[in-house]
Amino acid sequence: MISCKQKQDQLSSHQIKEQLMLDNAEAFSNVNNLKDNNSILDTIITSNFVRNINGIEVASDPAELKASINVDYIGFPDLELTNQFRVVKGNQMFSNWVITGTNTGVYGEIPATGKKIKITGFSHFYFNDNGLIYREDIYYNELDLLQQLGYSITCLLYTSDAADEVSPV
Repeated sequence: MISCKQKQDQLSSHQIKEQLMLDNAEAFSNVNNLKDNNSILDTIITSNFVRNINGIEVASDPAELKASINVDYIGFPDLELTNQFRVVKGNQMFSNWVITGTNTGVYGEIPATGKKIKITGFSHFYFNDNGLIYREDIYYNELDLLQQLGYSITCLLYTSDAADEVSPV
């Protein structure tokens, strides 16, 4: 009697690394959904992690990242992040997401408005060779957020005949 047993497919090192990156990004998203349990960050990001939002650095280490996340949860205690899709390319991952929440607390310097928000955005994650996240670049429409909170843009009009007078438009 002869029997053939097919070998189970084994994951390549590339596939293992890609899965680790996806797992770490998922844990990162869950940290955003679990405001009281951000200690997991210490196991999935590097000590020199940097977060940029719309081109501005808002965190340059894990402690600053945790403080930044805390500001979000003070302003929006029910904040929820949902990933729409993720794409991994090399040591980078691109994620499109939606954030929802109700502004019932102070958000930075903005007092609570009681208004609900729904914001879509995009994150670009960078991973080191061990699959840890060392940088995240976030892009979203901040004006859309402020408008949903009830704010609007006021333009100031300067006229040549009354240079020291300013009137809102």
